[in-house]
Amino acid sequence: MVKFTISSERISPEFISAALSLDPDRSSHVARVPEGSILGRPARINSWQLVEEGVAGEDVTDLLERIEVRVAGLREPIAELLRNGCSTLLSIVQYCSLLDEAGPGFVVKSSLLGFLSDVGAAIDVDQYVIDQ
Repeated sequence: MVKFTISSERISPEFISAALSLDPDRSSHVARVPEGSILGRPARINSWQLVEEGVAGEDVTDLLERIEVRVAGLREPIAELLRNGCSTLLSIVQYCSLLDEAGPGFVVKSSLLGFLSDVGAAIDVDQYVIDQ
């Protein structure tokens, strides 16, 4: 799974959507339990997310490319959101198994790295090895 998140303590997901002219795949509001939450805890921050979820064995590189296509052209509106107190994060979660054809690891293209740098995004990677 790959998620691109814009978050803020004070700017709502609806405001972010309007600024980007794009609706999120997921969002959460401060002090509300996010839809589908496993823990059932209220969110501590507002968040706006684009999410690409793969199927078993799908190469994470393909998910990253799909996220890149979706955020293309959003540098300037995201930069404006950053100037108003938002932050950005790219999250990558990969489950690896001996049965996966793609194997562990992935490639982040320089064009995506450039975009992430331009919008001040940190990258958070979680990799899990499963015995299946």
